[in-house]
Amino acid sequence: MTTTSGNARRGIIEPWLGSGWPIDLFEAKTFFEKKGVFFCSRSECGIGNRRILRDPWQLNCGHRVCKECYDKLGALPEAQQLCEACTKELFDEGHLNLDRKLRLESGHDFLLNKDGMSYDAAPPSTSQQPSLADEVPTRVPFKIDFSIAMKDKAVDREISRLLVNCPYGCDTPAKLTLRTLERHMEECLERWVPCEKCAEVIKYLGIGEHRTKCCPFRIVECPNKCGVAGLRAKDLAKKKVQVVKHLNEGKRMDQHLKSIMTKLHTTTTQSSSGPATVISQSQISDLQKRLLTLENQSDRANRMLMDKVHHMTPEMARGLLENVQLAQRNRQDLNDLNSLFKTVAQDVHKLTSYEGAFCALTEKISKTENETAELLSRLETLSNIRVAEIEDQKTLLNQLQMTSYNGHLLWKITDVQKHRDEAATRHSIYSHPFYTETYGYKMCARVFVNGDGSGKNTHISLFFVVMKGEYDALQTWPFQKKVTMKLRNVTENRPDIVEMFRPEPSSFSFQRPKNEMNIASGCPQFADQAHVFNPDNGFVVDDTMYIEIMVNNESTAGLNSPQHVYDNED
Repeated sequence: MTTTSGNARRGIIEPWLGSGWPIDLFEAKTFFEKKGVFFCSRSECGIGNRRILRDPWQLNCGHRVCKECYDKLGALPEAQQLCEACTKELFDEGHLNLDRKLRLESGHDFLLNKDGMSYDAAPPSTSQQPSLADEVPTRVPFKIDFSIAMKDKAVDREISRLLVNCPYGCDTPAKLTLRTLERHMEECLERWVPCEKCAEVIKYLGIGEHRTKCCPFRIVECPNKCGVAGLRAKDLAKKKVQVVKHLNEGKRMDQHLKSIMTKLHTTTTQSSSGPATVISQSQISDLQKRLLTLENQSDRANRMLMDKVHHMTPEMARGLLENVQLAQRNRQDLNDLNSLFKTVAQDVHKLTSYEGAFCALTEKISKTENETAELLSRLETLSNIRVAEIEDQKTLLNQLQMTSYNGHLLWKITDVQKHRDEAATRHSIYSHPFYTETYGYKMCARVFVNGDGSGKNTHISLFFVVMKGEYDALQTWPFQKKVTMKLRNVTENRPDIVEMFRPEPSSFSFQRPKNEMNIASGCPQFADQAHVFNPDNGFVVDDTMYIEIMVNNESTAGLNSPQHVYDNED
């Protein structure tokens, strides 16, 4: 396992800390030496720390410094705000920086006046150009003017494209630049990462092994499989003595538990026929204290007896010795009983915890039952809704199947007796709609089984109703078609009860409907009840009767209505 610490670790993990980039971070082919300085010298920080510029700023003298160095210079007293690179050029035995030489050779250089301010000097003539040796002694350190300093974005872009080596030394085949370095360092397999538990810095490839085998804060199990969890590796080494004691106690407690469980089982068997006894924790503690007192008294008595044995006769000594042996056996019994009480106390404690768990489980089961009951109730409600929707669809489908479009209605009425019983509340029955043609008049029949109006309680009343249809705008109004109403006799060769009428054009019953239905018109004394409900006459069979309505599609304009026409105002 490779680890590191201190400043060395800090330098490996974060090589970019501090002002400027370290030169050894870049590939060797990025630079080459020329007269003791870097050819790409304008990439160096002007402070003289021999590091490559990071976030470069250009001063008024032309030198460049890192942003961090720039901020440090601004924090100095005004008298010390001097360009270090200029100072070195002026006072380092007359040797000038290559960039400075190039500026002089190109004919432009920054000079100082008496007040220490810079200006751009014009190129001197060849005959008057002074030598570098004559120029240096006349210079003074260059004072920085922060008001005209600016960030050098062009140099920053050039530096960001320079090739660099991985600080972790990985052999990645990809070409790294400063622009891609930071992302690479976050993904490099050779990078150093801290352990989240012990803060030790480990190579990324070895962090998994460190967490499972080397970290002192990792959680380990007892080596003897005692079942105790949550032990840390470093704590296990420090508490070896306590662990050994814990193991020994575990073994003894196991033996005691087996013995006591046997005794408790025997005691339970013996007392199963008697009343139940509840042992509280306080009672067990009292018994343990009393046992401890008896043990101490027994020890003192044994010591006193042993001291007096030497002063007794042999017969008396033998008798006392037997008493001592008996007392020792009693002491052993007391010890066993004490262990039994301890075990019982532990069992009571366990039962208490089990009781709490059982209560929690019972509460959870009750909650689950309530949730289940609620879900079942919701399902039942949804099921009832679906059943009602299905019934509605069945009713609609039956109506569609029974709807005729030829002006002919055959109406089967079941449960006739039930309708007669309900007729006391003036109950009437409507048939399903029928049409004279596909896009014709919409109509239905209405019957009072126990009669209505002049036929109440004596006759069956049958009426014809004009309904509001989808194509009323295309029809001729008022309604003028002949209507035939029949009560069918289902016995062979028996006549039907038949009534016919022609609509009265002035009646509101045959005008274009404004509501869902017009006022019913028909025969309040259509058929005598005594005659219809006589079983021998064949009109009602199996508690069912049949009514037939026929509308003649030929126009009946100008014909008078028959005698049995009745406008029902209900």
